[in-house]
Amino acid sequence: MPTYLQAGTVLDHNAGADIVAGEVIGLDSIGVGIADNDIAAGEIGGLRIAGVYSVPNPDDTAFARGATVGWDGANQKAVAAGAGDHDLGPATQAYVAGSLVVHVLLNGSNS
Repeated sequence: MPTYLQAGTVLDHNAGADIVAGEVIGLDSIGVGIADNDIAAGEIGGLRIAGVYSVPNPDDTAFARGATVGWDGANQKAVAAGAGDHDLGPATQAYVAGSLVVHVLLNGSNS
Protein backbone atom coordinates (compact mmCIF):
# COMPACT_ATOMS: atom_id res chain seq x y z
CA MET A 1 0.00 0.00 0.00
CA PRO A 2 1.39 3.46 -0.88
CA THR A 3 2.57 5.65 2.00
CA TYR A 4 2.25 9.45 1.77
CA LEU A 5 5.63 11.21 1.88
CA GLN A 6 5.18 14.86 0.92
CA ALA A 7 2.87 17.18 -1.04
CA GLY A 8 4.91 16.96 -4.23
CA THR A 9 5.28 20.65 -4.97
CA VAL A 10 8.57 20.81 -3.09
CA LEU A 11 11.08 17.99 -3.40
CA ASP A 12 13.82 17.29 -0.84
CA HIS A 13 17.22 17.64 -2.51
CA ASN A 14 20.69 16.81 -1.19
CA ALA A 15 22.86 19.59 -2.59
CA GLY A 16 26.09 18.40 -4.19
CA ALA A 17 27.30 22.01 -4.27
CA ASP A 18 26.08 25.29 -2.77
CA ILE A 19 22.74 26.36 -4.24
CA VAL A 20 21.48 29.94 -4.07
CA ALA A 21 17.82 30.91 -3.75
CA GLY A 22 16.21 31.15 -7.18
CA GLU A 23 18.70 28.81 -8.83
CA VAL A 24 17.29 26.37 -11.40
CA ILE A 25 18.50 22.82 -10.75
CA GLY A 26 18.20 19.99 -13.28
CA LEU A 27 16.79 16.82 -11.73
CA ASP A 28 17.66 14.24 -14.39
CA SER A 29 14.49 12.74 -15.87
CA ILE A 30 12.19 14.40 -13.28
CA GLY A 31 12.58 17.90 -14.74
CA VAL A 32 13.77 20.96 -12.85
CA GLY A 33 13.45 22.44 -9.40
CA ILE A 34 13.91 25.99 -8.21
CA ALA A 35 15.42 26.69 -4.80
CA ASP A 36 13.31 28.88 -2.51
CA ASN A 37 16.26 29.32 -0.15
CA ASP A 38 20.02 28.89 -0.15
CA ILE A 39 21.11 25.28 0.38
CA ALA A 40 24.67 24.54 1.51
CA ALA A 41 26.62 21.71 -0.12
CA GLY A 42 25.85 18.42 1.60
CA GLU A 43 22.63 19.74 3.15
CA ILE A 44 19.07 18.75 2.30
CA GLY A 45 16.80 21.56 1.19
CA GLY A 46 13.62 22.05 -0.78
CA LEU A 47 13.37 22.56 -4.53
CA ARG A 48 10.02 23.71 -5.84
CA ILE A 49 9.00 21.48 -8.75
CA ALA A 50 5.53 22.91 -9.39
CA GLY A 51 4.00 26.35 -9.62
CA VAL A 52 4.06 29.37 -11.91
CA TYR A 53 7.25 31.42 -12.10
CA SER A 54 7.99 34.76 -13.73
CA VAL A 55 11.18 34.11 -15.69
CA PRO A 56 13.49 36.83 -17.08
CA ASN A 57 13.16 37.17 -20.86
CA PRO A 58 15.62 40.01 -21.64
CA ASP A 59 15.80 39.11 -25.35
CA ASP A 60 12.00 39.62 -25.57
CA THR A 61 11.63 36.14 -27.11
CA ALA A 62 8.08 35.42 -28.28
CA PHE A 63 6.35 32.46 -26.60
CA ALA A 64 2.85 31.32 -27.47
CA ARG A 65 0.67 30.14 -24.61
CA GLY A 66 1.57 26.48 -24.05
CA ALA A 67 4.95 26.74 -25.79
CA THR A 68 7.79 25.12 -23.86
CA VAL A 69 10.18 27.64 -22.31
CA GLY A 70 13.85 26.76 -21.99
CA TRP A 71 16.39 28.05 -19.44
CA ASP A 72 19.90 29.35 -20.16
CA GLY A 73 21.62 29.00 -16.78
CA ALA A 74 24.82 30.81 -17.77
CA ASN A 75 22.88 33.93 -18.77
CA GLN A 76 19.96 33.45 -16.35
CA LYS A 77 17.24 33.89 -18.96
CA ALA A 78 14.41 32.23 -20.87
CA VAL A 79 15.23 30.74 -24.27
CA ALA A 80 13.44 28.63 -26.86
CA ALA A 81 12.75 25.01 -25.92
CA GLY A 82 15.83 22.83 -26.26
CA ALA A 83 18.17 25.82 -26.62
CA GLY A 84 19.30 26.06 -23.00
CA ASP A 85 20.37 23.88 -20.12
CA HIS A 86 16.84 22.75 -19.26
CA ASP A 87 13.27 23.03 -20.44
CA LEU A 88 11.19 24.56 -17.64
CA GLY A 89 7.63 23.95 -18.81
CA PRO A 90 4.88 25.67 -20.80
CA ALA A 91 4.26 29.41 -20.98
CA THR A 92 1.01 30.20 -19.15
CA GLN A 93 0.08 33.21 -21.25
CA ALA A 94 0.67 34.58 -24.71
CA TYR A 95 3.71 36.74 -25.43
CA VAL A 96 3.43 40.42 -24.54
CA ALA A 97 5.98 42.47 -26.49
CA GLY A 98 8.33 44.44 -24.27
CA SER A 99 7.35 42.71 -21.00
CA LEU A 100 10.81 41.07 -20.72
CA VAL A 101 9.38 38.21 -18.64
CA VAL A 102 7.54 34.99 -19.44
CA HIS A 103 5.30 33.16 -16.99
CA VAL A 104 6.11 29.45 -16.86
CA LEU A 105 4.33 26.51 -15.25
CA LEU A 106 6.85 24.13 -13.70
CA ASN A 107 5.33 20.72 -14.05
CA GLY A 108 8.02 18.10 -14.22
CA SER A 109 9.06 18.76 -17.81
CA ASN A 110 12.18 16.92 -18.91
CA SER A 111 15.41 18.73 -18.11
